[in-house]
Amino acid sequence: MDAASNTKTDTSRRHNLDPYDSLVAALTLLFEHSPLIGSHLAPQIIPSLYTEINDYNALLSRAIQVIGSWPVQLKATFIAAHPRIGETKNLSALSAAEQQQSPPSQAQQPKTSPEVLEALRILNECYEIKYQGLVYITFVNGRSRSEVAEEMRLKLGVEGVQGDQDKIRAAEKVGKESEEWIQELDRAVRDVGLIASSRLDKIPRTSLALPFTRSHDRVSAE
Repeated sequence: MDAASNTKTDTSRRHNLDPYDSLVAALTLLFEHSPLIGSHLAPQIIPSLYTEINDYNALLSRAIQVIGSWPVQLKATFIAAHPRIGETKNLSALSAAEQQQSPPSQAQQPKTSPEVLEALRILNECYEIKYQGLVYITFVNGRSRSEVAEEMRLKLGVEGVQGDQDKIRAAEKVGKESEEWIQELDRAVRDVGLIASSRLDKIPRTSLALPFTRSHDRVSAE
């Protein structure tokens, strides 16, 4: 079976799901896989599906609103579903494209150097020491991994990586659920929403499984 046939088969299977499973599948594409989609997010959305929510833009807005209303620990668990910046294994197709790891035919981006990947590994580790219970989330928006590494350095207040490892790791930790910690969590949640919105602009509607009418969407299925 060729790739086109596989795509048609997968789409057919998605459209044969019941509304709840279709909703979970659509939300997983937009937000990455998380157990909280099935246990919390979808159950809070399903009552208004096809009534108040009758297009994908309304679905996304409602999902972001629901996530923003969760207790801090639920929000922290949810954002952790996104892969760390610089990860190269076990990425979803969308995450790989966003981190510029797509095949050359899909994204003409140079391969990330080992030095940048190592810098990102260290920066992620240091960030997670400073903000215990959080992972660094940012809306990449076409930037290279080296540009994101620079953003992380600014966040941590350091100029380099290798020479500053000990200093970063010894830095004073931000108190969990302190004002600064919650502000950083809320920033990450906002960026998760931006990532999902960007995905919605790119994903063919046939991949999302929910039978909204095409006229409601700002981007038509292709």
